[in-house]
Amino acid sequence: MKKVLIADNDSVTCSMLKRVLMDFSGELEIVIAGNGKEASDIIGKDDISLVITELDMPVMDGFELLSYIHSNHSHIPVFVMTAFGTPEIKARIDVIGYAGYFEKPLNIESLTKHIFEEVNSEIEGRINGISLPSYLQIVEKERKTCTLLLTSGEKKGKLFFLNGELVSAETGILKNEDAASEIVGWNGTDVSIKNGCRKKKGAIKQSLKNILMEGLKNRKKNSTNAFLPERAEITKSKPNKNASASTRLKKILKSTGGIIEYVIFNDKGSLTARYSRSGNVLKCRASAYLKFAEHLNDLVSGGILRYIVLTMENNLRYIMFKYKNSGIAIAVEPGFKADDFLKRISA
Repeated sequence: MKKVLIADNDSVTCSMLKRVLMDFSGELEIVIAGNGKEASDIIGKDDISLVITELDMPVMDGFELLSYIHSNHSHIPVFVMTAFGTPEIKARIDVIGYAGYFEKPLNIESLTKHIFEEVNSEIEGRINGISLPSYLQIVEKERKTCTLLLTSGEKKGKLFFLNGELVSAETGILKNEDAASEIVGWNGTDVSIKNGCRKKKGAIKQSLKNILMEGLKNRKKNSTNAFLPERAEITKSKPNKNASASTRLKKILKSTGGIIEYVIFNDKGSLTARYSRSGNVLKCRASAYLKFAEHLNDLVSGGILRYIVLTMENNLRYIMFKYKNSGIAIAVEPGFKADDFLKRISA
């Protein structure tokens, strides 16, 4: 039996939705949460098929819940409802992603129709014995409408096809063309196929051919040398007794889910390595990090702080810390747990 979670501090709305959904189908189990925190706890323990959430809630609001689900349970579709819909709110949740948006007073007929369409869209199958780029070309040629759910290690993503056209893509905080070329560049990708596509045309402008070419370039880079130095700015470190620790650090940084990109400084403040899963260098100029690195040892070695978190205008979070004789700056996805990560590299 599939479980639908309703998150709303309005008990009247919760009771009404539960009654309507139960009347429509006896094959759904309805779970109620009074705020986003209760909802996130339930999602962490139960197998939830779909979430319906109000945006305005105490303790943890719908925006935070939406971000939590997107970062930790991206396979769960989320329907958003609000009594205070504005273009600004709509634009804000568009950035995060959602399955449906409904303003109160609710159109129950429309809401229930979309809910049952979503929960009844089963996994159609999985790809075996064929590469992802080859299968994407088959989808385009046969004009399929489907959603591809992709995983590679700890990385997860989605590709949305409407009548054979790639209309949207997402992985972590990356969207559309950036996400698509990133996903195509993954190695050892597991692909599940789901009926239907909840995205509209217009988000992706490039042709599938161009995206595949860009993705294959990323795959080649990832399989050869992910650390591409800026010749004018980076001074390579000489081999030393900390080489094994540096190698271990790079492996952890590259394999940890939630890390988008990073840079590493040596004890002289020189940039020695960088890696970007999105194919782009970090948004801030390298010189800015070099300047920060000059003070990193003094700040951290004395026990004043363990790490620094910067939130930039593009909503990316940068975490800066010291490891051995290196200074590290990483860009992370929402929900990334810095304390757990630092425990891992210190083990």
